[in-house]
Amino acid sequence: MVASVSALSSAGQAASYYEADDYYAEGGTAPCEWFGEAAEKLGLSGEVDREKFAELLEGRIAGQQLGTTRDGKIEHRPGWDITLSAPKSVSIMAEVAGDKRLIKAHGAAVKVALAHVEKHMAATRIRQGGEFRREATGNLAIATFRHATSRAQDPQLHTHGVIINATQDKDVNWRSLEPRAFYQLQKEIGAIYRQELAHGVAALGYKIEVGKDSLFEIADVPEKAIDALSQRTAAIDSRLAERGTSRAEASAAEKQIAALDTREAKTNVDHRTLRAEWRATADANGFDKAAQDKLIGEARERTKSSETTASPELLARQAIAWAAAKLSERAAVFAASTLAREAGAACRMRLSAEGGQKMGDLILNYRACGAECREDWLRMLANEHGLPFGTVQRLAEELGEREDFAELIYICECGGRVVQ
Repeated sequence: MVASVSALSSAGQAASYYEADDYYAEGGTAPCEWFGEAAEKLGLSGEVDREKFAELLEGRIAGQQLGTTRDGKIEHRPGWDITLSAPKSVSIMAEVAGDKRLIKAHGAAVKVALAHVEKHMAATRIRQGGEFRREATGNLAIATFRHATSRAQDPQLHTHGVIINATQDKDVNWRSLEPRAFYQLQKEIGAIYRQELAHGVAALGYKIEVGKDSLFEIADVPEKAIDALSQRTAAIDSRLAERGTSRAEASAAEKQIAALDTREAKTNVDHRTLRAEWRATADANGFDKAAQDKLIGEARERTKSSETTASPELLARQAIAWAAAKLSERAAVFAASTLAREAGAACRMRLSAEGGQKMGDLILNYRACGAECREDWLRMLANEHGLPFGTVQRLAEELGEREDFAELIYICECGGRVVQ
């Protein structure tokens, strides 16, 4: 999962975010920092102070206490955790092979995604005439914590963006947040992070290729090594299999339940020891130090020769995935032309003429994109033409090798009947 959203149950969870990895301390870079306009309004910048963080989670904001009082007790939701995780190959190259440039690329992508969250999803509820209305605020205080490992002690570069439950309204009053958009647009948040990271990784000279479920991976990192260093993923897949489903077929809720069922308690292990174990595992699975160094060296050479632009196909895929996520969350029905327009806006100046053509081709040949993006489009067609989702799925399968979006649109316009 690229992006996950979860509510914090108590301010006591604050301490867990400070379980920083020794690896980051080597470069003198703080693994945690403040982000957002609300943080600036509160005079917060740089490294996240433990005591101040806990105070804000408790709802003590700028001299006032947020929340409601019941039976003499304050009830206040501390905040929400938006976690953004890098693809496994990026984690391997950053944490095992030691290319720290990728950590910066991850950090930059995280900031782009969180800036989008702040601009488009920050809101509060205002009581007016006995009813509540939603008011966009555009400001958040987010404490970011960068970690290097999964709960299974695999290399997993990820950042927790802890959103404090406070925002300033247009009258400069501090209020609790209205969080629905965080959940409704979770897919969009992940798509934005993924698109930005893909571009950043390509800019560092790596060749990237489309992976499973509209994700991407760094080319030439062996799949065997990726699997061997993905114990957490394997555990979730195993639990899904026990329940008669798979990652491709399971709903978001089923995946979340499987993740929680297999969640292990966090343990602190010396990062040098972990890194040695990771290198041994990679070595045993066809990706030894020589191969790692070769991949990094080739990437650095490409930056010197200006061969660092992500392929038009990848940028098109990422733009389409982002646009499909955005549109499907905000409207039940939208046309293919709307999808193309949103994807084009997402690409901005990144796509050349070749890339623009590739994007058009992909819209008409959705089979080439990831399963998640294809499902979005099938649901879009079903809603747009008033057909059952299962019917559109069946039509797509019946088209077989001829399966393309243009033909599906035509058949759906005919009420789901194949016209000779």
